[in-house]
Amino acid sequence: MRKTKIKRLIGVFWIFIIILCIIGVRSSMNQRYIQADPNEVYLGKKEAIFKDIADDAALLLLLENNIPIKKLGIELKIDGKTIGIVKDTETVNEVMEQIKAPYLVNSQEASKVNILSDTNRKMNIKMDKNILESVEFEQKVDMATVEINPKLVLEPSELLRKLQTGDVQMRLYTVQSGDCISCIAKKFSVPKAVIYQNNPWIENDFINVGDELNLTVLQPQLTVRTIENRMESMEMMNETIYEEDKNMREGTSKVIVEGKTGMKQITYRITKINGQTIEEKTLVQVILKEPVTKVIKQGTKVIPGIGSGSFAWPVVGPQLTSEFGKRWGKLHAGTDTVSDNKNILAADNGKVIFAGKKSGYGNCIIIDHQNGYQTLYGHLSKINVVDGQKVLKGEKIGLMGSTGNSTGVHLHFEIRKDDKQENPLKYLDY
Repeated sequence: MRKTKIKRLIGVFWIFIIILCIIGVRSSMNQRYIQADPNEVYLGKKEAIFKDIADDAALLLLLENNIPIKKLGIELKIDGKTIGIVKDTETVNEVMEQIKAPYLVNSQEASKVNILSDTNRKMNIKMDKNILESVEFEQKVDMATVEINPKLVLEPSELLRKLQTGDVQMRLYTVQSGDCISCIAKKFSVPKAVIYQNNPWIENDFINVGDELNLTVLQPQLTVRTIENRMESMEMMNETIYEEDKNMREGTSKVIVEGKTGMKQITYRITKINGQTIEEKTLVQVILKEPVTKVIKQGTKVIPGIGSGSFAWPVVGPQLTSEFGKRWGKLHAGTDTVSDNKNILAADNGKVIFAGKKSGYGNCIIIDHQNGYQTLYGHLSKINVVDGQKVLKGEKIGLMGSTGNSTGVHLHFEIRKDDKQENPLKYLDY
């Protein structure tokens, strides 16, 4: 408002000066003739009649030719390099604000975010507050009032384009036979990211001969650095501890204390260059709610004949030769393994419910783990247990062989849950 008033006062002053000049010129013209008109008629007294040219347009032209008027504008320099001339500082400031605008953040926004230090975490993070501390240019920006040629004055849109692109000319390329994105990027020294950014229609790197690609690499004259303070609430994961209980059966467990997650509030200072995070510092952490540790009791009591619920490989150093699934049009209901060690071991505690010859399986052992699971061991060369015998996990129960429908020495192993055959690899690490 103050600047506007000053401009008006300056304008009134110059109008006053011009009026005084006009009055002076008119007075001068009343006393002498300035120009004769050759077309005028001479009278008897040989007194020539001259045309008075003191009209406003002529006077203004006369003033312009005789009173030097300087035309001034603003020269913009970035790191000492002249970018262009504009009419006033307001134009420069307006363009500068347009360049900064995309990097300004809403300090009241709350949303799920990822931060630089831990982009892989899967915690619940909520941004409570984001305060923009500063927005500035990396380069030195100078403005100076200079005498100008009006024809060279830039419009705001022209200045914005020069600052954003570096006045780089667009580079277009037509895809040739044998081209690929990586090949083109290498050939023209253009980052692949620029090719994808300039040509968003590209999917899965698929391009055709004749396609036109925009390979223009912009060179912005200004780099925007922002510093913001971000306050986030973050879940704190609770720990889980296990306590052994010799009075509880092995394989069983009981939760003694239900765990609860905690909550903490962290304030970060984040520095960005053109919107990309380059530095993140933790300023302060405040615990809002302490996490509660989960406590679980685990049974260690071994009861002969009752399984623990977890299985071990029935051979030492197994090499898998055939997996669970369809084979030759029929279901292969287990896994086939070989090993240099021919001993066959019980996969878990249980009670032998079958030990003998079984159609297709040859010499076979079936153990009931009395927890809904049964395991089968087939093609054995020797059986070391009898029906009704209780066995421990890892106890030797036989030797690997090739009895029944078998094409070589191996162990056929099955796990059954509620009489339904399951894939053993669901329960075993391999």
